Amino acid sequence: MLRVHFPAEDLARVRVAPGPDPMWEILLSLHVLRQRSATPVFGTWRANVRSTLPDDARWLMQLAPPVGYSPTS
Repeated sequence: MLRVHFPAEDLARVRVAPGPDPMWEILLSLHVLRQRSATPVFGTWRANVRSTLPDDARWLMQLAPPVGYSPTS
């Protein structure tokens, strides 16, 4: 377990985004879509998406790295 301790001054500066970021949601969904493990949580979703993903949307897989660093700006 990793514990990170923040002083009160740092906690006072923490901001929470007003909503999800669509680009991050797409990137992280692509990561889950690529996984080959049989996780029950996303297994059905992954099978449905893989079978219905339009060909013109598959280029996203080539743009997004499968793991690791992703540019943010």
